[in-house]
Amino acid sequence: MRETIGAVAIVAAAIVTPVGAAGQPASAAVPVSVAEAADRLIPVLAGANAPDAVFTSAFLGQVPPEQFNAISAQLRARHGVPQSVESISGGVEGGGYVVRFAYERAIVSMQIYVAPDGRVAGLLITGIAPRGDSLAAVGSDFAALPGSLSWGVYRLNNRTLTRMAGADDATPRAIASSFKLIVLGALDEDVRAGRRRWDEVVPLGPDVQGSATNGWPDGLPMTVHSLAVLMIEQSDNRTTDTLLHLLGRERVERFARARDALGGRYAYPLLSTIEVTALKAPAQADLRARWETGNESERRRLLRDQADRLTGRTVDYGALGDGPQSIETVEWFASPRQMAGLLGWFANEASATARGILSINPGISPATAGRFAEVGYKGGSEPGVIAMNVMMQDSMGGWTIVTAAWNNPIAPVDEQRFVELVDRAVALSASTPPPAP
Repeated sequence: MRETIGAVAIVAAAIVTPVGAAGQPASAAVPVSVAEAADRLIPVLAGANAPDAVFTSAFLGQVPPEQFNAISAQLRARHGVPQSVESISGGVEGGGYVVRFAYERAIVSMQIYVAPDGRVAGLLITGIAPRGDSLAAVGSDFAALPGSLSWGVYRLNNRTLTRMAGADDATPRAIASSFKLIVLGALDEDVRAGRRRWDEVVPLGPDVQGSATNGWPDGLPMTVHSLAVLMIEQSDNRTTDTLLHLLGRERVERFARARDALGGRYAYPLLSTIEVTALKAPAQADLRARWETGNESERRRLLRDQADRLTGRTVDYGALGDGPQSIETVEWFASPRQMAGLLGWFANEASATARGILSINPGISPATAGRFAEVGYKGGSEPGVIAMNVMMQDSMGGWTIVTAAWNNPIAPVDEQRFVELVDRAVALSASTPPPAP
């Protein structure tokens, strides 16, 4: 299963990867060379000038002009012609600057790196927001997506969530790797209670395909903290299962039940990532049928009695296919309100270490993340499923939470489109006044 999403999805899907950053220090004052480069980009993005008029040869060696022109044409088809530079700001790692280009129908933020000769050495999109945008418009765009979708934007006041916008936010949906928040929460609670330590060394569990740790030796000594970082930042399945077995399935379930973090008929027992993969496999159709028709006790007994058939050794990954597989029954399920409540627990009660792990990959575009003092994130995706859960703290210490999950059991979802919509919702939440008490 492919489970990792976030800001990288925007970059990879939207346009170009940075090549050969100039490396000059970031400055509050925008150099003339950056402003001039941004102005020269407009006719190139508009298709009036050739890319070699503004980009370095090293950049064009990795992104040929015809490829750049094709992607620029897609941007114009969606957002109209670029018209002007709205603003430029510095402070990007590596000496880059964020340029907000005003297109006819959107503001497109791009991170640019300018070489000493004034040519653009790196370029990537960091955010797209329609002009005159609103949470109501985001909701309309969410509603137009095929399949089923639930979402919510919430303000957190102490331990009370107030919904600012959303739809169907009490209905559980498949959330893919978002469930790893529950594993992190149970681990953090155990560490603070003295039952575990972040520097505790444990053996890495069996290999699980689709993990960043593929090919690492079984039993490799790793700290609990390293396992947790890989589980959240890389959405690593193998380290997730290692932590789940270390803590114990029932221990993690107790944490989830205490916080009402999961919902729906198939919420419990909580599956490991390899169990989900194995139950989806065609060769395990008999076990999957028993899972789907059984009650919780019967499903729990199935996992115990058939454990030898639910391992990485028994799965033919090539037979799984590319489309959605049993996403309505073999998954992890929660509603946006439940996920918002879980993020509220992290905001109010989790340790600084756990919150730090959530902040490594902010999930949203750099331009949007930069509007907040702190951003925590965990999402997940597989064919037919995508979910994003973002917690943002403003400069006054207040928290806003955005959660959304899109399911389509008959076709893959448009991940780029979904990420753009969630990014818009997060950006708009920063400028939307809180609801009246």
